[in-house]
Amino acid sequence: MEDSNRVGAMELAAWIVDHSNNDYIPFPMCKIRHAFEGIKRTAGSWAECREALDRWCADEWGRQQRVADEKASQAPESERRRQIRSSVGARVDAERSEIQHARASAREKLLAALRALPVRNRLEHIAWDDTRSLSFYPADLAACTAEDVKQLDPVTTQRLVAKLRERKNGPWQKLAKRLRLTT
Repeated sequence: MEDSNRVGAMELAAWIVDHSNNDYIPFPMCKIRHAFEGIKRTAGSWAECREALDRWCADEWGRQQRVADEKASQAPESERRRQIRSSVGARVDAERSEIQHARASAREKLLAALRALPVRNRLEHIAWDDTRSLSFYPADLAACTAEDVKQLDPVTTQRLVAKLRERKNGPWQKLAKRLRLTT
């Protein structure tokens, strides 16, 4: 009917729009139906309605074509942006990895230096280090004798007990028990 009687098709479309809640009937896009409803209210005749709807459709398809052309022209640019983001991400990841390696290396140097210290000095370091939790230190640093514990001053002993309070088992808990026995 659209090809043979374009004005009659408008009357039929108006009837369908008035009696249907489906946004896609009788037009292929719901945008066209909403535009038709607005045009129908303002048009004086079905012929004017047909002309206005044809103009609206031509404008809409032109707009869609411009958007598609714009996207196509931006494709190489967006690919370049993707490449830039990818290379920036790779450099940031390399930096993070380098920082992680530096921290691990610094930790290993500190632990080696602590292992070289007498037990008393090692325990004093752990007790007075407010920047790191006990989980930073490996369990082998807790190895000590009752004599080593007796050499600690009372304030250091209290700080160490406070730091070890959360430990429920393992070498750190054994150290905490030794410390409590000496206080």
